[in-house]
Amino acid sequence: NKDSHGESDLYVSFIQPDGSWSKPLNLGAQVNTAAAEISPVLASDMKTLYFSSKGWGGMGNYDIFVTRRLDNTWTRWSKPQNLGPAVNT
Repeated sequence: NKDSHGESDLYVSFIQPDGSWSKPLNLGAQVNTAAAEISPVLASDMKTLYFSSKGWGGMGNYDIFVTRRLDNTWTRWSKPQNLGPAVNT
């Protein structure tokens, strides 16, 4: 995909009034790295995103991170924070 940042990226799509889905939007380089990002979970506040990544460094192969959406573009996010050794090994 031409908007990909690497192995596996995270995208968002929105349901349209006719029930179809919008074209997937890449969440951008503030979330996606050249390595793989997988398993996204969006919290009920619609701003807090948990995901696994091999590209942000950490304690193991796929660590779990949290980031927060900064605006309504879905492409501006806070720097992902590793959830630490209580969650990641």
